[in-house]
Amino acid sequence: MPAGIFQRMILGMGLVAPPDAEAVAALLVMGREAAGLTQGRLASRLSELAGAPISQGYVSKVEAGVLTVDPGRLPLFAAVLGLTPGLLADTSATIWALGDGCDYQRKRASTGVKAMRKLHATLNLIRLAMVRLQAVAGLREQPFLVTRTFVQGSTSAEDVARAIRKQFQIPPGPLKSVTALTEAAGAWVMTLPMGIREVDAASLHPADHVPLFVVNNDTSAERTRFSLAHELGHAACQARTGTEELTADRFASELLMPAKDILPELRQQTLSLARLRELKRRWRVSAAALARRSHDLGVTTDSNYRSLVIQMSGLGWKKNEPDSFDPERPIVVCEIVRAALRSQGSISKLAEAAGTSTDQFDRWFSASLVGQKSGGGFDVVDTA
Repeated sequence: MPAGIFQRMILGMGLVAPPDAEAVAALLVMGREAAGLTQGRLASRLSELAGAPISQGYVSKVEAGVLTVDPGRLPLFAAVLGLTPGLLADTSATIWALGDGCDYQRKRASTGVKAMRKLHATLNLIRLAMVRLQAVAGLREQPFLVTRTFVQGSTSAEDVARAIRKQFQIPPGPLKSVTALTEAAGAWVMTLPMGIREVDAASLHPADHVPLFVVNNDTSAERTRFSLAHELGHAACQARTGTEELTADRFASELLMPAKDILPELRQQTLSLARLRELKRRWRVSAAALARRSHDLGVTTDSNYRSLVIQMSGLGWKKNEPDSFDPERPIVVCEIVRAALRSQGSISKLAEAAGTSTDQFDRWFSASLVGQKSGGGFDVVDTA
C-alpha cells in the first residue's frame, strides 16, 4: 500500500498522535505480544504497510529503547497492533511485568510460555483500556475492599475465605454468585473466549489499583466459578513462595464450600456419582471439586476417592460434566463501557478513547455492550 494512501486512511480513523509523539518501548512490546507476533512477523507486516523494508533489527532496537520510533512510523505500529498511536505514546501508562504485577493464572501444566506471555500482555492492555474508559465515563476508581492477608502460622487460606464471607455478609451455604462478590469487593471482572482451554482464568491485581479478573468463557460455568474464586484467593492471600496455587485452591474451596456447611451434607450418605450430581446442583461447583472437597475433609477415603475419579474420567466428565448451569454475568465492566459509550457517542470514538482500533475494541468489549458472548477474545496465535 503506498505510504500516502495509508496516511490518509489513518487520518480518517482519527488515530493520529501528536506530531512529536514517541512510542513507549514497553507498550510496543506489550502490543506485539498481545497480537501474538514475533519481531520478525511484526517487521514483515510493517513493511507491507509502509511499502518499504523495515527490518527485524529495527523492531528489536525500538523495543529495547535503543532507537525511537519516527513519528511517521508510529501509525504503522498502531495499525498492525490494533492500538492507537496515542496509547503507544502514553508515558503515563503503567505496565506490570511478569511476576511484578501480581499476575496469576489458573492454568494447566501444558500451557506454553508463548501463550502465557500473550495473555499477560493482553491483561495489561485491557487494564489500560479500562482505566481510559472509566475516565471518559466520568467515574471514580473504587477501592478494592479485600485486604491481602499473609497466610502463615495460625492464619490459613480457609480463615481468609471465612473472613471474606463474614465481611460481605454471605449467608451460610452455597455462594450465590462469585462474580457479584468479586465486583462488590471493587474488582473488574470480564469473561472472554481466550482461545485455549488450558487457561481457565487470569488476574492482574497490582497493589493499590483496581484488580482485573478475566475468566475464560470457553469453559463450563461450574469451572468458571471455581476459577474466579481461585483468582480472588490470589488477591486475598499472601502465600509463601511455591505455595501460591495450593493456597488459592484452598481459599476457593472454603469460599464456595464452607466446611461447617457442607460437611453434614457430605456425611448424609456414601458419595456416589448420583449423589455428586445432586450436590452439584445445590452448590454450583463441579462434581470433581465436590469429590475432592469430601476427600480433603476426611469424609471420603483414599480408595473411594480414586474410584470416583476413575468413574468420572471413564464417563468423560473431565471435559464435559452433566448438570451444567448458566454462567454468571459480570455487571460492573458493562456499566463502565456503556457509560463511556454514552459519553463518546459512537463505537469508533469509544474505541479511540480506549486506545484501541475498532476491531480490537470489539474483540475485548463487545460482550460488555451486548451482554452476551463475544465472537472475539484473544486467540493464541502461534507464529514462527
